[in-house]
Amino acid sequence: VTAAQLQVFKSFARGRFAGISAPTTRRALRSDFRLMTDQDFPKISGEKRAVEAAAESAKGHGVKKAVLLPVSAPFHCSLMQPAADAMADALEDVDVQSPRVPVINNVQARPVTDPVQLRTDLVTQVTGQVRWRESMQYMFDQGVDLFVEPGCGKVLSVMMRRALKDATGMPLDTPDALAEFADIVKG
Repeated sequence: VTAAQLQVFKSFARGRFAGISAPTTRRALRSDFRLMTDQDFPKISGEKRAVEAAAESAKGHGVKKAVLLPVSAPFHCSLMQPAADAMADALEDVDVQSPRVPVINNVQARPVTDPVQLRTDLVTQVTGQVRWRESMQYMFDQGVDLFVEPGCGKVLSVMMRRALKDATGMPLDTPDALAEFADIVKG
């Protein structure tokens, strides 16, 4: 671990991430942060004290629930700039090829095949707003109606059910879920 990497990791301790259980506005929360992701369950990210104050303030503005999320960094806000810079440096000498299948990323929310754009978007996503809902909507509009969530957890599958009522979010978090998915793929 280099001194520069340690500095990047230290900068994360200043930040926080929270979820708010109702549509809310920056004005109502009276705090400096990034509001992102899902309009039904917005996430905020920024300076630790600002996010904690915003979460507390939200409760006083009719928000039913404001949860400080147990994540390791204040993702998708300016506090992650050192990580974005490290990502840019790491990708500088990587030979990014055109993908065989277009990538629908959370920066563009549309198909991307250009290697230069993909590299740029990988860096941008570290500090940028997440366009997850728009990405899912784009794919749904193209005929995708089954979305799988590999790994442990079901957060995205639950968000999918809220965002697209006619789509299916399928977490692949157990051996049984993997077997069920394999059966679906086999037809």
